[in-house]
Amino acid sequence: MTALPALLTLLPPPPASASARPAAPGHPASTWPGTTTINLNATYDTAHGYPIPWSFTTAGQGRPQVATALGLIARDSVHTSCIADRGNMGGSGYDGGHLIAHTLNGVSERFNLVPQRAHVNRGIAERFEHGAESCLRAGTVARYEVRVTHPPGSGVAPSRFAMRMIVTVGGNRSTIATDFPNADVIPGEQDLKNRLDDDLRLAGCT
Repeated sequence: MTALPALLTLLPPPPASASARPAAPGHPASTWPGTTTINLNATYDTAHGYPIPWSFTTAGQGRPQVATALGLIARDSVHTSCIADRGNMGGSGYDGGHLIAHTLNGVSERFNLVPQRAHVNRGIAERFEHGAESCLRAGTVARYEVRVTHPPGSGVAPSRFAMRMIVTVGGNRSTIATDFPNADVIPGEQDLKNRLDDDLRLAGCT
């Protein structure tokens, strides 16, 4: 079994972005454009000042693949230059999108950022993130996960996102999930938003 990269301690916030960190032993550096400081097929674990783990995994080309928080909290994280760098990699119309939102203490590091269409980042993805914040005000979020699908080849921008959280409010446990393309035109977008709103209401979050 391949050794995992060393634990990244993120509280207090590091003085400089972890994007400057060299590749960890046992994991070749990514050849994905602009990501030579994250590793292939690697898992990055973060503690965030409490003992429940968060993890970020990369795929074969070093592209971010899955971000998971076990025990979500609502707290702004420190912004870094990686956010703009990630958006610029996608080109016009892209933001540097967090897999775990910075308002949910998601770090602004390369393994938690992807080129995301601004329409998505400021639309359906942000709506899901705000929903998570509502669930945290009403109860707890035991698991929060974002999975990224990349198109074939070495493109930098994901083709699709799947977001999922397990929430408990008033003793009732619910799973809330949605998925959508990384695009300016999302088929059935309003229906997706309406369904998300309904799920949040039924879970007791809103």
